[in-house]
Amino acid sequence: MVIERKASIDEVAGNLSKNDRARFEEEFAQLKSKGIKVLFYLEDENYDKNLRTHNYRSQYKPKSLYGSIKDFEATYGFTIRPVAKDVIGSEIYHTFYYYIRKKLIGK
Repeated sequence: MVIERKASIDEVAGNLSKNDRARFEEEFAQLKSKGIKVLFYLEDENYDKNLRTHNYRSQYKPKSLYGSIKDFEATYGFTIRPVAKDVIGSEIYHTFYYYIRKKLIGK
């Protein structure tokens, strides 16, 4: 399991831009080919609303960015999960804690 964490919609938009997309896709393609589960956390509890109302700095139009994100999710088998900034550390810790616990004692 891998956790991909992004601080903002702008960071996601940057990864999906022409300059960075090939590298980003290669990373996710390698994970998918090895059967590694990806959890994608975005530090924006209002992600859905902010994405649709263009409440971000990137010049990406909301419809284009939304489509690009959904295509990426479908291709690589994950969903972006919005998490509040003040609990992201706890969420990552507990996600790994219970994942490892299940692997060690929950067989």
